[in-house]
Amino acid sequence: MASLFALFKRKRRAAPEDPVAAFDALLEQLERQGAGVRRAAAALLASRGELQRSQARYVRQREELGQRLQTAAGLGDERAERVLRQDLERVERGARDTEEGLARVAGDAEVLLELARDLGERSAALRQERDSARARRDAEQLFTAALRQRTSRIEQVLAVDAARDELERAHALAEIAREDAGIAAPPPSPERTR
Repeated sequence: MASLFALFKRKRRAAPEDPVAAFDALLEQLERQGAGVRRAAAALLASRGELQRSQARYVRQREELGQRLQTAAGLGDERAERVLRQDLERVERGARDTEEGLARVAGDAEVLLELARDLGERSAALRQERDSARARRDAEQLFTAALRQRTSRIEQVLAVDAARDELERAHALAEIAREDAGIAAPPPSPERTR
């Protein structure tokens, strides 16, 4: 039983940069604990099977010794009766010990079942939380990427607007310079008329 509780010793790890990785690490730990519980349950089942076989053997021995004891009593063989009664007491002690062992195994099995149920519930809840966290993280990443693209487009539009403004200023300065110099303005180009 002490080895069972050793499963729950926690190892300290540095927090991962990716929050979803923290969920994955905890899920991995729960899976290792679950595997340990399953190994303990398998050992418990093997022990229970052996105890049940011993119990069946004691039942057969008790019946056999009871028949032999009746035969010895019918024959009046006191010495055989005494030896058979001692054997019967030994078998009865073994049967009681086996019953106690089966009761302990049943108690341990209940603990393991509760532990397995708890681990299963914790794993399921943690998986849901991890999936939700992953979905939120992915949505945030997509949103951030979309904002970056939009910001980039806005910056491009602003740059084009600034270039247009600069061209308009340059054109206006050129017009003023031509007027000051008395030079006629060139005819508008087809691109400018658009």
